[in-house]
Amino acid sequence: MILKPILNPIILLVLFTLIGTGMTLITLRQPKINRNKWLIRCAMVFILMILCFRPSLAGGLSQGGITNLDVTYLVDTTSSMAAEDFDGNKTRLSGVVKDIENITENLVGARFSVIYFTSKGYLALPYTTDTNAVSSQARTLNQEVTTYAKGSSIDAPIDLVKQQLIEAEKNSPERSRTIIYFGDGEQTVETSPKSFEPLKKYIDGGLVLGYGTAAGGKMKEYSDYLTKQENKYIKDYSQSKYPTPDAISKIDEKNLKNIATQLGVKYEQRTQNTDTASLVKALNTDKLIKKAKDVAGSTDLYWLIVMPLGLLMLFEANRILKLYSEIKTGKKHE
Repeated sequence: MILKPILNPIILLVLFTLIGTGMTLITLRQPKINRNKWLIRCAMVFILMILCFRPSLAGGLSQGGITNLDVTYLVDTTSSMAAEDFDGNKTRLSGVVKDIENITENLVGARFSVIYFTSKGYLALPYTTDTNAVSSQARTLNQEVTTYAKGSSIDAPIDLVKQQLIEAEKNSPERSRTIIYFGDGEQTVETSPKSFEPLKKYIDGGLVLGYGTAAGGKMKEYSDYLTKQENKYIKDYSQSKYPTPDAISKIDEKNLKNIATQLGVKYEQRTQNTDTASLVKALNTDKLIKKAKDVAGSTDLYWLIVMPLGLLMLFEANRILKLYSEIKTGKKHE
């Protein structure tokens, strides 16, 4: 038997000693007719005191969690990520969403941050250990509004993520940091992309995940959440044809592999949502491996103690209902 108190044991003892002493004095001062109900209340306080010390049985193993890792997701949300060439005719972003959810689930205990980028980077979610928040953020992913599109640049998030990594290193130098880049590598602006190499010294590992195919896919326009009309496919006005053909976006693996090389991490093309456990292993972070080990576990016994507390609460609730009924009917009561 072990105890896992919810507060400092000394504080709990002092608190319950004061409460218990007060209730005992009140009980002793009660007439015999009222003493039983006060004894029930004392018993309830005593059970609550035991619950606050959380008695447990030692034994077993539990996953300790990857508690010293910061993971930054860099997500391309340009129009090309709406291309319908992922796992058949699904959008690339749908694949990103599922991969983020699965990778996050495999790294429970880490801190996660999400940065979207189009022509520039946007911090969508600061570092958090709340995996539900990360998954919820991923499920709200949408491509950029088509009419606001200014072309895509694969280097758009560099400045923002560099600033975040420097700040994280300053505040928590003991933590390990990784970057996971989700994109199709398509560079549509005229300027050449900047190198990701300046980020390499701030990370301990990472991944570059490529979405799309060499054959490519068509992309639907995106306006906003309020439109009720079905979005049409984006047209390719660079071609002098009539009718104007639908634009086709193709993955640029050369750009993606360059990013991976500059960061010193692994690149993998994602054409469907296959198992992400192998991706997590590819992070190659020694500190992560040391933390991701089994630790001594225990089995809480609170459920055994809650049952008698529930019975006593039923007695008290029944007494209150009777008292209310007497007050409502104007009867005398003690």
